[in-house]
Amino acid sequence: DMRLVSTDLINLADFLILRGQPGDAEQAFKHYSRSLDLAKALLRRSPSSREALRDISWSREKLADYLVLRGQAGDTRQALEYYIDDLECLEGLMAANPSSPEAAQDLVLCHLKFAGFAARTGDKTGSEKHRRAYYDILQPRISAGMLFDRFTMNIYREFHEAFRK
Repeated sequence: DMRLVSTDLINLADFLILRGQPGDAEQAFKHYSRSLDLAKALLRRSPSSREALRDISWSREKLADYLVLRGQAGDTRQALEYYIDDLECLEGLMAANPSSPEAAQDLVLCHLKFAGFAARTGDKTGSEKHRRAYYDILQPRISAGMLFDRFTMNIYREFHEAFRK
């Protein structure tokens, strides 16, 4: 199944990044790129598949994270494009599924990644904007009793202290 292969490619790429042997980073990039290609092919087969959209999002995020770490000429611009595409995709999923904790969590984690990216590139305003979006998305859902994982809640509490004023 193509979805399983796409996921396995990401896991293999993650392993290669952690292993860090000569040539591993280049192979990891190829695997992340291939995973994105497969996820896009799955979406073409099933244009309304939330699973395929999430897989595309995950692949874009992995590619963007990789490019940020690699830091070669043009990588920051390309990573930004991946993060923007990812954010737009997840905003669409959230709009289509406003009561889904999974859609909300995916979107806020994208905002968190984007906040970190903005901070690393010296965009303090952008970082603050994405941190605020994280909080603003979760606050009404948590107040309504929606549950999220521990990591998401810990970040939310940190932001709650900063933004509740």
